[in-house]
Amino acid sequence: MAKIGIAKAGLVAAPLSPMMAPDLVEAMIDLVQPKLPSWTPKLWPRAQEPFTAKGLRAGVTIAIGGAPVPGSVFV
Repeated sequence: MAKIGIAKAGLVAAPLSPMMAPDLVEAMIDLVQPKLPSWTPKLWPRAQEPFTAKGLRAGVTIAIGGAPVPGSVFV
């Protein structure tokens, strides 16, 4: 549903797997230059280190499996 909403808003979704090595995630961040990262609470702990290293935070937490990521909008 999120991808449909993103497309309808005229934006682009760039899926990123936090299961990749942190240095690869950082390289993908440099390539994609995300503006509003969205996560599920379950995956954020793995992605937090490379995103924080690049000065980014979770903008939106999608309500699947846990509490909202601190500082993000919870949907």
